[in-house]
Amino acid sequence: LEKAKELGATYVINPLNEDTRSKIIEVLGGGADIVYETKPNPDLRLSLEVVKAGGSIVVTGLGGFTHLAQIPITYVVSNGINIIGSLGYRPRIDLPEIVSLASSGKIDIRKLISHVYYPEHINEAYENLRKGLHIRAVVKWN
Repeated sequence: LEKAKELGATYVINPLNEDTRSKIIEVLGGGADIVYETKPNPDLRLSLEVVKAGGSIVVTGLGGFTHLAQIPITYVVSNGINIIGSLGYRPRIDLPEIVSLASSGKIDIRKLISHVYYPEHINEAYENLRKGLHIRAVVKWN
């Protein structure tokens, strides 16, 4: 959460200490126009509770081909909610744009790097990645 603030987040919510749904509604003065659902195996309940009528839920969390999400279709249709699936990354388009933005100083990607590893610590890097301890990690080759 501290990293989110450092990167410019206006509000951060700790779901372990706060009622996420109520806090989102309070902060936004109603529902969200767009909700990004990024967790694996999303059930979409919270997203549906906080998206505005006519809003969109963008699902990027992958749960495997066997995961099924139950969706209250009448609620979705009657409120005009769009549910959009997105892998969120198009390497041939996005990577050159990111490099250009970083090179021109318009974005500072260094702020996104939480850990730097050297090749001799690659196993530690993968273990920490598996545990979800990184925002972004870089392997620095000598």
